[in-house]
Amino acid sequence: MATAKLRQMAILPALIWAILPALPQASTRHDGSLCEWAADLASRETGVPARVLLALSLTETGRAPARGLPAEPWPWAINAGGKSHWFETRDAAFSHAAALLAEGQRNFDLGCFQINHRWHSQGFASLDAMIAPDSNALYAARMLARLYRQHGDWVLAAGAYHSATEAHAAPYRDRFAVVLAALDQTPIPPDAPPPTAAEGVRPLWDRSGSTALITVEATPLPLIGY
Repeated sequence: MATAKLRQMAILPALIWAILPALPQASTRHDGSLCEWAADLASRETGVPARVLLALSLTETGRAPARGLPAEPWPWAINAGGKSHWFETRDAAFSHAAALLAEGQRNFDLGCFQINHRWHSQGFASLDAMIAPDSNALYAARMLARLYRQHGDWVLAAGAYHSATEAHAAPYRDRFAVVLAALDQTPIPPDAPPPTAAEGVRPLWDRSGSTALITVEATPLPLIGY
């Protein structure tokens, strides 16, 4: 299981801290496991390898409870204007996102997989659904599956997920590759079977009680605003 692999990899702490040296420390490990849980669910739904999704979430939001301990992805992360925030609770993150929207700011990334609100909010029934780990992960996995079919390589797909601009995608690919290699030293074969999950719309339960309809555009958009 992806969660067990993360705990067992002795090499991961040093590698993560080497590429993400300035991340704040987490005070709670329970919420950190939500992204791993959501990645596992999305993997089973879409066919995207769980360790690929976990590596993506770590690259996007990884932080550690203390230096030298394994990094973990964080569900309540928001990046706006190039400034990242790791909130301790879902409510704090939601309030910050709502405040940004009230100020007229829509170009911000949120959740386990840092999905950009400006480009992708139409794929969710609500802001609440967008920040929820399960729907955030499923949307990201479906996007990554499309990009994998386009590029035929998970590292290239991850770079395109981050940005369509090569100057931004290239360094991201490097970081992602380091994290992925740390999770599992066995390379992913280039002829690995592509994801085959049904695409389009899948109902997910929203905290508000409504159904969150997750959709993916025919042409993938970058997860960030460039």
